[in-house]
Amino acid sequence: MDVAQAAPGHAAASICPSVLTRAVALAWRSQHYIFNVAFSRAFGTATSASVALQKAAADSFIATPLLGIPIYYACKPTIEGAVGEAGPMDGLREYSAGFADFYWKPAMVWIPAHLLTFSVVPTHMRIAWTATVAVGWLSFVSTTSHSSSSSSSSSSS
Repeated sequence: MDVAQAAPGHAAASICPSVLTRAVALAWRSQHYIFNVAFSRAFGTATSASVALQKAAADSFIATPLLGIPIYYACKPTIEGAVGEAGPMDGLREYSAGFADFYWKPAMVWIPAHLLTFSVVPTHMRIAWTATVAVGWLSFVSTTSHSSSSSSSSSSS
């Protein structure tokens, strides 16, 4: 079964698999550049606790909230199939409305994770490590948001 059959009518399902492959490759290269090139130039290549903390803070408080998450929210209406109903600015307004949650809660996970990323994890494994942590984080967020929406809908019945 191909992606289009799995979710008919969904905008993400109609995207050509080669486009998705290129998007994933671009994301991988972008994260590699930020973690292994830009942060090394800005903070040095040392793996000391102080340098790791600077890099973790730069990712959690600058790169992610000002670059990564806004790009996702700008694309979110298209990803969810709301083309024509909602546009990039609608996604950015949603991000702006929930900024405090999008800013502080992930930092509680990502700062400790990135302390390991920039102090212990070898440079060539940083993106794979980050992807692994991201799967765990997204699974947690999905599970908790689903359980909280289920409990609120069952209590309102």
